[in-house]
Amino acid sequence: MASSVRGKENGIFGSDFEWKGATGSGADSDDGGADGGDGGADGGDGDGGEDGGDGGEDGGDGGEDGGDCGEDGGGDDDGIEEGSGCNVGTMQLAWEMLELSKVLFLKREDKEGKLSAAQAYLKLGELGLETESFSQAVEDLEICLALQSPLLAPSSRLLAQTHYQLGLALFLSHSFIPSALHFLKASHALSLRLGEKTKHWVKKTFVSKW
Repeated sequence: MASSVRGKENGIFGSDFEWKGATGSGADSDDGGADGGDGGADGGDGDGGEDGGDGGEDGGDGGEDGGDCGEDGGGDDDGIEEGSGCNVGTMQLAWEMLELSKVLFLKREDKEGKLSAAQAYLKLGELGLETESFSQAVEDLEICLALQSPLLAPSSRLLAQTHYQLGLALFLSHSFIPSALHFLKASHALSLRLGEKTKHWVKKTFVSKW
């Protein structure tokens, strides 16, 4: 029996394994057997199986988490609806930039600086129309017109544009008579512009040939 055990252990540990003497060998073998028994007991605990089971449960949890992500992903429509609020931020940013531009251009005393400031006021007025702040739009457009009138010809298209936008702001503010007057002034400025272009074309086409 001992020889068969030795043969098995030699097969396990290799041919180089040497057995100790008989002294204490039985105790050693008994300890080894006990250790082996413990190892068998450890192996029989099935921790790996339980861990594997836990992994399966974790995997199941991951599936549930994935389902949650799917539900979260399904909230894209809410994100789109919330994204529509970005327009408010864009308008606010535009207003701040135009206000800054207005202040910078007003510091200049030359014609170009004043006309640039007038354009900033014009865009502020258009922004007020877009955000339905009609009273503020009227105020900004009136300042724009006050800056433009001394510097631009009555036939200027910029002047016509300002009269039109101011007429629109007044109309939306229910000031109908002042609104109509500015629409007429815009039309008059465009008529003057058309007359100037017509004269220039006639002069270039016919008079230059004679």
